[in-house]
Amino acid sequence: MFRLVHRALFVFALLAAGAPALAQFEDEIPLPPKQEDAGPEFTEAERYAACIRLAGATPEATLDQALAWRDRGASAAASHCVAIIYIALDRHREAAEALEAIAEEVRRGRGLPDEDAPAPEERPPLIADLYGQAGNAWLMAGDPAKAENAFTQAVTEVPERLGDGMVEFLIDRARARGQAGAYRDALKDLDRAQLMAPERADIFIYRAAAFRGLDDLPAAAADVENALRLSPDQVDALLERANVRHLTEDYDGAREDWLKILELQPGSGAADAARANLERFAATPE
Repeated sequence: MFRLVHRALFVFALLAAGAPALAQFEDEIPLPPKQEDAGPEFTEAERYAACIRLAGATPEATLDQALAWRDRGASAAASHCVAIIYIALDRHREAAEALEAIAEEVRRGRGLPDEDAPAPEERPPLIADLYGQAGNAWLMAGDPAKAENAFTQAVTEVPERLGDGMVEFLIDRARARGQAGAYRDALKDLDRAQLMAPERADIFIYRAAAFRGLDDLPAAAADVENALRLSPDQVDALLERANVRHLTEDYDGAREDWLKILELQPGSGAADAARANLERFAATPE
């Protein structure tokens, strides 16, 4: 899962919706003029709004325009829109590299419009957010090691006052560590996150998966029950409990969970997994 604006910290995202001058730009980004007195002038926020809208609708056709905007003004907003287009085109590695480069440009105060540029002391949340986006792009690129590095940079940058942000980055880094098979390191992050957000069911689900990866099925079962206590109809928790039940030879319990997932959210990814498991173990549950 990739969050285009991880926690709405990207400076242009707050201005991207509903820019009034954009109705006429249904198929193109209003690029900066080559000469300052040539043609109408638009703000970076207006260009960003147009670019993001077109990126979602016609990413391939919009890429050249976004690259032209970026190359004409070395704008962080343009570079970010290019990265979003790369995501839409499944060019995840290029997106991750672009997002990390933007983060370092922002650290130096480059590419930000004068009217919206954060002061140096206000940049860490933005830098952390960009590294968080990069980490998710690295995960989609199938590179959990680089994802972990990006999330570690995000954890390092995020101010302590942004507790929710820290929790998200710790969960994300745990996901990367889990994908790499580093379950004990993933648990360290999840334990920290759980102390900061004890009522979040998803943290217990991730912890259960990590314990299952370590073959500690009693601990996995305890965490998944905690998740279901907080969110009884959470299909990811039901799927994880079905995994644990199947491994402990509780085949009837596993089937019960898979069927409940199909009933609750038949079109979800969890339902796809449940359906595949039901088909796989229909004849021989062992």
